[in-house]
Amino acid sequence: MGTKYSPAVSLKMMLDKMQAYSNNGPGQQAILADMTRLANSVSDVATIAESADADSTPEQRQARTLRAASKLSDVLPTVQARLETLKTETVAGFDRAFTEHSGLTTGTTAAEIRAHLKALRDPGERSVFVQELVKNNDDAGLGAVIFAQPFLSGLDATTHSRLKSQIEEARLPELKQNREVFNELAGNLEVAIHEAGKAARELGNPGKLAGIEERATKAREAEERLSKGTMPGGL
Repeated sequence: MGTKYSPAVSLKMMLDKMQAYSNNGPGQQAILADMTRLANSVSDVATIAESADADSTPEQRQARTLRAASKLSDVLPTVQARLETLKTETVAGFDRAFTEHSGLTTGTTAAEIRAHLKALRDPGERSVFVQELVKNNDDAGLGAVIFAQPFLSGLDATTHSRLKSQIEEARLPELKQNREVFNELAGNLEVAIHEAGKAARELGNPGKLAGIEERATKAREAEERLSKGTMPGGL
């Protein structure tokens, strides 16, 4: 019978959703592997906390739970650091693929194009100019803007990023999808690391363990009643 500890159950559900959402793009399997280990680790610690056995005293079980919770807490910074490295490397790979396969170029007039765009004082005029480049598939014009810092074209970082995303979606839809899925999974793992930390602190708190075991016992008893066709409360 699996753990009834709600944070562990939530992490398992999150893992299932992440696995269903994944399209096996770059970096995704590494995230899912860490997510699996994380969900299993929280579940294992919770199972120790919830499970009474005849071969050990409550004090011995509590000591095992506290040791396991401490180990879980200790490993979380390593998981976080591994995720940060993976994000850096994977995003760099996406950006290289965009540069190599988008078809954008940087011609001899790149500086002039950026200067003209920056000279347009009205943001609306800049937007019209940029969208004309997109409409005309102006590889050199778009490359002049995309492959340079936003301020050189008079754009803010958000507008620059949106333009790049628009081009990526139109020209490299698979790359766009892989980037979006990776970002979603990485964000979910960030949340899971945070939730696992909260669980480790709760499971490592002796004052919380009695309540965790009591809730698990009540949940098992309710399941047994329902399996026998008995409503809660003995009805």
